[in-house]
Amino acid sequence: MTPHYKPGAHQGPRWSREQIRAARLAPLMPLLQQRGLQLVVRAADNFTLPAYPGLLLKDSYWRWPERKLAGNAIDFHVQVLGLSFHDAMRQICPFQRFSTSFLAPNTTFPSCGKSRADLSTAPVCTTIPPLTL
Repeated sequence: MTPHYKPGAHQGPRWSREQIRAARLAPLMPLLQQRGLQLVVRAADNFTLPAYPGLLLKDSYWRWPERKLAGNAIDFHVQVLGLSFHDAMRQICPFQRFSTSFLAPNTTFPSCGKSRADLSTAPVCTTIPPLTL
């Protein structure tokens, strides 16, 4: 139930299909822990959120039977947390690779020696692990 294109609406940054696919499949538990939400472990690797009674989570999916809502990680951020699609994408995949589509296919970056083709096949939804002090 991810929002669709609406002509004339403010669109924000363009997200690739790969980025959206990766965000849909992002595990919800670490994302919600980063937001400071308390998770309660239930049977069969399910979780609940005391802040949202009746809402059930597992991996990248959730459902809220009492409200007849369900979906993926993007849908959770939009329907439950009230974020826009673009804000949800920024929360789920905060460290995006930049687009290289404007470069010639044989362009090589001197700083790393990689070509445009090398960069375009890199993971599209990666996060930097937290620092441990």
